[in-house]
Amino acid sequence: MNNLAFFYAMQSRYEEAEPLYERALAIDEIVLGPNHLEVAHVLSNLGCSMTIWTDI
Repeated sequence: MNNLAFFYAMQSRYEEAEPLYERALAIDEIVLGPNHLEVAHVLSNLGCSMTIWTDI
């Protein structure tokens, strides 16, 4: 799900990417735990997308 969100973000489809990032984050936190590296990866991708999206 993170990869699909990233794909959307790279196409400037931020409104579609954000809910996918949030869903991926919620799932990863439950399955892997909040301190897992994949959770940090999703948070990083979400943060970068939000930074770009809010600058527009």
